[in-house]
Order: sequence, then C-alpha cells, then structure tokens
Amino acid sequence: MTSTLVITFPLNGDCYKQIEQLHETTDKDVFVAYIVHANVEKKSVYGGQLMAQSIIAASKTINDIFHCYSFHMNFIGGVVPTKPIYFKVNRTMDGPKFSNRMVRVYHEATLLCECSIAFRIDNEKAIFNAHSFPKVPKPHQLDDEYPTVLRFLQNKNLTAIQRNFLEFADKRIDNFTIKRPCYPEIYLLVDRQTTVENHYCWIKPRFTIPSSQTDQKAYIAYISDYCPMETAVKNHLSNGYVCDYAASLNHLIYFHKSDINVNDWLLYESSSPIADNGRALTMGRFWSQDGQLIATIAQECLTRSRTAVSKL
Repeated sequence: MTSTLVITFPLNGDCYKQIEQLHETTDKDVFVAYIVHANVEKKSVYGGQLMAQSIIAASKTINDIFHCYSFHMNFIGGVVPTKPIYFKVNRTMDGPKFSNRMVRVYHEATLLCECSIAFRIDNEKAIFNAHSFPKVPKPHQLDDEYPTVLRFLQNKNLTAIQRNFLEFADKRIDNFTIKRPCYPEIYLLVDRQTTVENHYCWIKPRFTIPSSQTDQKAYIAYISDYCPMETAVKNHLSNGYVCDYAASLNHLIYFHKSDINVNDWLLYESSSPIADNGRALTMGRFWSQDGQLIATIAQECLTRSRTAVSKL
C-alpha cells in the first residue's frame, strides 16, 4: 500500500507536479491522491487541492475536445488529513456539445466535498462584453510579497492584529507561486486608515505549468483558494474585528476562455460585496496581462468571533 505524504504550507518546490499525481484505482472513474496539501497546523486539507484535482479527475473521464467552463464545489466535511484522498466521478451527462460530471471527494469514509463540473466544446461567438481592465501598477513595478512582509514586520508600531495578520501571511508564502500585491500597505493591512472595496495582486507560478487546458484551469482552481476569506475579513480586521473561526462553505469558478495561459502574470482582483448572518461572500476575477477577463470566482465562507461584531 502506498503511504500518504502530508505537506503543510509554506509549500516548497514545483508543487503542481504533486497535484498532477492523481492515480487510477481498480474501480472505474475513481482516482486517488497520496500527496495531501494541508493548511497551516495540518488541521484540514487545502481546498485548492481538492478543487484542482476534482477538475483533473473529471477531465480523465471526458473527450479532450471538451473544456471545463463551470465549476461549483460545496465543502461538507473536515478532517485532519492522514490518509489518501479519493475522487469518485459520476458521468452525469454526455451530449454532443455539453457534458457534466459530479465529483465526490472522500478521506476514508468522510465526504469532504462534492462538486458539479460542466464541460463544452467551442462554439461560434454570439455576443461579447466584459468589465474594463483595472488600472493598477504593472508587476515589474512591484516587489514580491515575501520581502514586503518581512519589511513590514520590522515596524515596531504594528498593532497585535496587524502583526498577527502579517505573521499568518508569512506562513502562507511559498516558493511555488510568486505574488506581488499592487498596493501592499493596504493589501497587507499595514495601512488601517484606508479601506477599499477591491484588492489587487499579481500572481505567477514560479515553475512552468503544463500547457494542457486541464492543467491550466486546475492551477487557477488551486490558487483561487489562496485568499478569499482574507478578502472577506480584511477591512473588518482594520476595524478591530477578531476572527476566531472561518471556513469555506462553497466555491464557484467560471472559466470564460477555452485557451488560457497561466505561465504569464495574472492579475487577481477580489472584493467582498456582502457579509451578513455569519456568512461572507467574496468575488474574484482573474485577468491576463493583456486585459482579458479569463475567470470569475465566488466563495462563501462562515465567520465567527467570540468578542465583537464589526459593521462597516
């Protein structure tokens, strides 16, 4: 029996090669991952891995001419990961132009999540419109997140909330993905006086992601779970809010392009249009450097605090 390797953040090396290692089993349309990426302190499986490998698993059961355009995952159970992760694919529908797959993800007998993934073949264009590309600094004008965090941590005037946020960010930084925040003082909570609706960060893999569209979109799914919850609570943390618990409830991705390239810089734009009733909604957009909107995400998360309620 193959043993399970659990790796925690910060990740090192070309971690996408570990995501690609999704093995077939003796059961039809069931795949297994023996390398598990865990969140800090190994308390749960990183959701981005579950999403990326669900796309890969579903794609293994479908013709290559189809590409993923819609993904919707509900997170159901949580575990301290110690065993392999199994991906069970149900071939919901196969049509001439559209196909659907349902993927259920298990850790032993615990159902971690289930997702619906939709595929299609390219059709002729009908209508076109898109949001305008944000006016932000270019990646070559910005510093990497890691040295920026270290520099900010030298500030002796940081509040406890600011220092905790920066130290948490430091634990999540890896040498797998390069991140360059557009407005680092705001993005990293050093500037508590300025609250903004949208946050911006350039992202690029440090290692080359394979050119297949399955891998390209799986990588977007992987990194799309990096910071939605941070976006939801960031302005509230500036307001003195202490978040004692947060967990993802669901995650949705729309891929707008059938041919994308994640090996160039992507701009990640994120906002939280509403937080209420113990839940917060985060929206995100991935832009190519030439201004094309390539993917839109939405994540709903659960937030709890034992101390206070924050209202902006």
